[in-house]
Amino acid sequence: MLVVIPVCEKDAELAIRNIEHCLTLDGKCEFKAIVATERSFDSQPVLDAAARYFSGVDHCVYEDYKGDPQWPRPQNYAWQNVARWIEQKYRTPWFWWEQDAIVIKPGAFATLAYAHKHGGRDFAGAVTQLMGQFYLAGVAIYPWNISTYAVNALLTQAEPWDKMGSSRDGILRRTHDISPLICHVPDRGNVHFKTHKDLERQIPETAVIFHKCKDGSLLDVLQNKEGTSDELEAEGLPSAKSGAKSSVLYPSFTEQTKYPCGYFTFPTPLHLTCYYNCSIAEHMGSRYLFTRRHRHRIYDPSSSVSDNSSDLAIWKIRPNMTLESTPSLPLLPQRHRNEQWEDPRVVSHDGTLYLSFSNWVHNQKWPGRQSFTRLSADWRKVEVVWEPNYGNNASKHENGTGWEKNWIWFPHEEWWHCIYSIEPHVVFKVNADGTPVQTFTNKPITLPWEHGEIRGGTPPIKISDDEYLCFFHSCVMWQKPKRRYFMGAYTFSTKAPFEIKRITPTPILAGSELDYRVLGSPLVIFPNGALPDYDEKGMLEGFTVVFGVNDENCGWLKMPWKDLEKSMVKVKGKKKFFSSI
Repeated sequence: MLVVIPVCEKDAELAIRNIEHCLTLDGKCEFKAIVATERSFDSQPVLDAAARYFSGVDHCVYEDYKGDPQWPRPQNYAWQNVARWIEQKYRTPWFWWEQDAIVIKPGAFATLAYAHKHGGRDFAGAVTQLMGQFYLAGVAIYPWNISTYAVNALLTQAEPWDKMGSSRDGILRRTHDISPLICHVPDRGNVHFKTHKDLERQIPETAVIFHKCKDGSLLDVLQNKEGTSDELEAEGLPSAKSGAKSSVLYPSFTEQTKYPCGYFTFPTPLHLTCYYNCSIAEHMGSRYLFTRRHRHRIYDPSSSVSDNSSDLAIWKIRPNMTLESTPSLPLLPQRHRNEQWEDPRVVSHDGTLYLSFSNWVHNQKWPGRQSFTRLSADWRKVEVVWEPNYGNNASKHENGTGWEKNWIWFPHEEWWHCIYSIEPHVVFKVNADGTPVQTFTNKPITLPWEHGEIRGGTPPIKISDDEYLCFFHSCVMWQKPKRRYFMGAYTFSTKAPFEIKRITPTPILAGSELDYRVLGSPLVIFPNGALPDYDEKGMLEGFTVVFGVNDENCGWLKMPWKDLEKSMVKVKGKKKFFSSI
């Protein structure tokens, strides 16, 4: 799919803002852009902005319009010239992206392209009505050979091309209606946004684009450039100064930090299949992202999966933090129908990759448990190593006595150990057959963290002879029953009983309403993996942290060690511990 950006003098600034906003959301786009302008227009700033975001840029130049300036004549002229130009030069469907059509969520163009492809129709867009007339709104996807279907739309002057094509050319019969994805307001020239509350009123959660905001106010709100604390509180929304941590309107995680970060872009549109709660490992000189793959029957009705399905997808990470397009899908052990494998955490040890999962069976009353597995040498299978009888866990699903989540495994002094909990810090050790043989339980202490109970977390990284470092998550209630999640970091001793030594007292990142969220998920930042980064002299430079975003996507952060270390505080007080065998 091509993305066509029609630009004139009056909307050039908004065009650049739109593109830069997308750059913030996605980092890079897989599609090629066509910037369409009149010959006299200085298009270079727009072309430069498009080149930073899109995979390639072409320039469609047509002669200046000299006719009647009344709407919709100039608009028809522009669309018609571009449509004919594309038909002569390309054989690719194209999306007409007007500048009052604001992208709301990451992966918007990929989502639209997938919906068009699988809709099986030549056109795709928002089918709407005005004064009793149904029509395909102009911000839509068109076939490359448009003259085959829309002769009247290509000739009209006084009637808008989208209405003419719908009424006279009959393109509605060839249209896949994707109104849930493109929120179009037919009866208003401009919709103005003041606060985040306006987003809830005006835009459905399924939308990836909102069409009819000409003044840039939607971008202002999305980027937290409008809406003072007093205005937010007048709307009944707690602001940052109110101190209500669960309800603060956090910006996108990409705007919460000054460090390099972004979303991973997946080839499958996120409203059909979600990849999230990811971990990371280095193997044979390359880095790989291990994601939970969640396919939902409601959003993928053609799937043969009988119900919700969670398994594993592995992606090779390029140096620029993009993913190779085809993942590995190793076979997971399926001992029961609808057995689920969630939230992988991966550890590389002696050339083998080990993964821990939360493992449960859909439509069974058995509680979820923790399963420790390894990836086969050919990466085709995931094989169970241990499912220890510890805590509420059991070697058989039906024998579990309660849910177990967030166990963090790590090799230590030739034995596997597992962080069972952080508050209090409990670590147990297993023997060669996975039987727990020793538990180290530190005395509960008050940690300087006010954002909910601390839980794992990423597998520990040894940062010195004395300390391991982990990134963790916590959560507080947001809108019942949904929660907001936070990410922090802590260190603990490399010597038993593994007491906590340092912690970040404030969140590194927080879940945000403004990050991609289609399925009504909680607001989540969920770190499952991290790797150390070293400089040319082999000195620890920082960490690459990967995390789930709102149970629908994956993100990454490059965190400098010197800054992280400065932000951490020592845990005070003498700590006694109890060891049981």
